[in-house]
Amino acid sequence: MNVGSDRLYDCQPIEIALSLIPDPHETKVVVCLFFFTGIPAHAQIITVIDATTRQIIAGVAVFSKVPQYAAITNAKGQVSMRAFSGADSIYFQHVSYKPVGFTPEEMKSKSYTVELMESSISLDEVIVAAKPLGRRKSRNTLSCR
Repeated sequence: MNVGSDRLYDCQPIEIALSLIPDPHETKVVVCLFFFTGIPAHAQIITVIDATTRQIIAGVAVFSKVPQYAAITNAKGQVSMRAFSGADSIYFQHVSYKPVGFTPEEMKSKSYTVELMESSISLDEVIVAAKPLGRRKSRNTLSCR
């Protein structure tokens, strides 16, 4: 085995690898082009907030009837609009807020931000009944004859 030829072989991949590294300026151009062309491909994100406090609302049920699809807002109050692309209306529902619905055009005009109004339920009278805690004696008895 010739030692000189092994060294040349060991160095060759490094020379090839160095020749494949692009100029840093070319990389910036490629990255910028990729970034700007990728923007339209991303789906719009719907953000749901409280109309009064402007705080995000997590756990909002978001659904459409046609096509039938449902999702829940994440901890940031967001949900992707991608699944609702063919929907004629998108509905928003949460136990503490009044339900609302919007067309995709209305969503776009609102910059994909939905404001929910808090709903309040008034009760006339509340009755709380409690039974004492304790063991009840069993009335079932066994008899042997």
